[in-house]
Amino acid sequence: MHRQTANTVVMVKPERFGFNTETTDTNFFQKKSNENSDDITLRANLEFEKMVRELENKGIQVITLSFGEEDLPDAVFPNNWFVTFENGDLILFPMYSPKRRRERKTEILLKKLSQFRINRIYDFTRYESDGFFLEGTGSVVLDRINKSAYACESSRTSRVLFDVFCSTIGISVNNRFFFRAYDNNGREIYHTNVIMSLGENFCVICEECIHQKDRERIMNSLAETGRNILSINKTQMHNFCANILQLENNRHEKFILMSSNAQNTFKPDQMDLLKKHGEIISAEVNTIEKVGGGSVRCMLAEIFLPSLSNKKNNG
Repeated sequence: MHRQTANTVVMVKPERFGFNTETTDTNFFQKKSNENSDDITLRANLEFEKMVRELENKGIQVITLSFGEEDLPDAVFPNNWFVTFENGDLILFPMYSPKRRRERKTEILLKKLSQFRINRIYDFTRYESDGFFLEGTGSVVLDRINKSAYACESSRTSRVLFDVFCSTIGISVNNRFFFRAYDNNGREIYHTNVIMSLGENFCVICEECIHQKDRERIMNSLAETGRNILSINKTQMHNFCANILQLENNRHEKFILMSSNAQNTFKPDQMDLLKKHGEIISAEVNTIEKVGGGSVRCMLAEIFLPSLSNKKNNG
């Protein structure tokens, strides 16, 4: 693991987008709407297509998956079921919601990734039968540069599987940071990536969410990486200010993708800091955020796999 930012992402069309009753007990970002389901799906698709165009206009490759009319209300969040690495590894993850497990369309994904080399596929989904879950880069925020991993405990993020995952990809015990995090009402933060984002040279984190006994250890570990640390408050966290992602294009130009909601909630000095690390791409995904309980980072599964064309060109 060397590169922190990807230039290719997978996105899944929200063709049957809606409110998932199986996840609402753990995801307090979700808000049920009384609107017509077809209208909600239409708006979500318009938001999705606009975001795809904005990324492609910046030279970022978007691989789009389509699952048809199957009832998969959260399919727009593919980062929860697979993660890729520069050595050609691909890992499939166990998910909390039975309905969400049907999103793992591995055959469709592999066909779409035919331009990349996949050396090994690790399948962790067998742990679902034992009630252990780890939802990809929702549950785990990776520091690929320093070979470290961060995860906050929840019903969707198992300590046991976190250790299995870290061992599989070669992260040492000393570089595994497992902690507790809560909102103002004492509810577990369901995914680490709603309170934390790691870019190449910056970190956005809601440190006040982290349990006091864990906070110093986590913040010290981040300080040791030399990144600029941008601390946000819980109000900003609830507006998805940490659910952002740094990307790059083939010219190695850096971008930071965030929702318009997050952009409007960041303070001016915070935005000035972020702009030093990449051009801001603001995506209006209000419907997806409200009904789905996730934002732009959740909508992107980064591709770090080696390109087959590079292999050919390199002899």
